[in-house]
Amino acid sequence: MRLYSSLLVVSSILLLACGGEERADSDTAANVEPAVAAGDTVPATEAGMDTTTAEPDGPAGTWSTTMGELSLEMEGDLVTGDYPLGTLEGELDDTTLRFEYTESSLEGEGVFEFDRGFESFTGHQLIGDQEVPWEGARLEGTDG
Repeated sequence: MRLYSSLLVVSSILLLACGGEERADSDTAANVEPAVAAGDTVPATEAGMDTTTAEPDGPAGTWSTTMGELSLEMEGDLVTGDYPLGTLEGELDDTTLRFEYTESSLEGEGVFEFDRGFESFTGHQLIGDQEVPWEGARLEGTDG
């Protein structure tokens, strides 16, 4: 009994020295409910994890389009691109890209309207007086 009392006093001193508090028997670890039970899921934000997903902040990346695969690069507001028939160069204003294209000896203008997340676009290029539709969707994993 004397050994038990000594151990209890020593453990109380250690507990207090480490910044803990002595608790009544009803508050022992066996009687305290955990904040999270085994098998529970904790929302990532509560676990201190960054839950923001990086959305593309522009059109740079690779696109599957009606004119073939389009690769776009962006520096500032200037956008350049290559596709199987030629190249394009233009300026991005919010989600609108107005560009000039070159296909062999053919040159002209065009416009793409991107969705807010820069995941798809619709637009056209002008060949003479004719508007040729041009649509595209970003290929997965090709954010600029």
